[in-house]
Amino acid sequence: MASSIFTPPTVLVTGASGQTGRALTQLFDAAGFTTVGMDRTELDVCSEASVQTAINAVAPDFVVNCARYPDVDRAESEGDAAHRLLVEGPANLAMACRANNAILIHLSSEYVFDGSDGPYSEGDPTAPLSLFGHYCREGELEVERILPRHIVLRVGLVFSADPRRFVWTTLQTIRAHKERRMVSDEIGTPTSIDDLGRVLVAMIKQLDLGSEAFGIYHYGGGGSASWFEMGELIYAQASQREDLPADLLQPVRGDEVPGRAPRPQDVRLNCDRLLQNFGIKRLPWRSQMIQCVDQIYRQESQG
Repeated sequence: MASSIFTPPTVLVTGASGQTGRALTQLFDAAGFTTVGMDRTELDVCSEASVQTAINAVAPDFVVNCARYPDVDRAESEGDAAHRLLVEGPANLAMACRANNAILIHLSSEYVFDGSDGPYSEGDPTAPLSLFGHYCREGELEVERILPRHIVLRVGLVFSADPRRFVWTTLQTIRAHKERRMVSDEIGTPTSIDDLGRVLVAMIKQLDLGSEAFGIYHYGGGGSASWFEMGELIYAQASQREDLPADLLQPVRGDEVPGRAPRPQDVRLNCDRLLQNFGIKRLPWRSQMIQCVDQIYRQESQG
């Protein structure tokens, strides 16, 4: 493993075609890491042979697992597929990392908690409400069992300027003067993808220099919000740039949304352990959201 500040670590990113994996690959590359992003066609985390072949070929110092099941609701009806990606995938990566002396950074979810007693610290009891959350926790346990040199990072409510994602789709809806219903009774710690990249870059640099602060960590932007409150800030920023009708955003309870898997009501994350062990401070989610909306408008103005 690289130990000199003059030798950048090699970082392999799985799920590199998704929102998180694509953005982190770019951010790691900008940080000066030797970065290799692989999508499912190049590295299928559900296949032990595919994982071993890819990691043997790249010989990374770090593997950052961004391969996640894309839909909490679909996981309820597609349990086998969700299990392969959320449980078997992390286990395959952990075994290959152990064989190649690599550190695994596995991104997990705040949905491992039941939401009855937030904010949650890393050592608090888990009690997932959905199959998605249950499999996320199983995946964490597999990583812990197989690989001592690991980081499990539970991340809250990730958002970005990526097209077809929450911020972009919310903007498109309200700019078309259409109503959008948003859940208002479930709160968490919103996290921008750029802020997540900042945190991971700092962790990788310290681990590369010899830190052994392995284990489970939490990260989310400073503050808390529901999806409805996030939508209100998006609307406020958009209305500074163009005329928009009032009352386009409609708050609803999570249990009023048909076909929706159960979600925890309060999954705010306590991030003190990350500050204590890595010295990484939280950035306010609101300032990150404002930058995200600005980015979308800038991209549009540039064609």
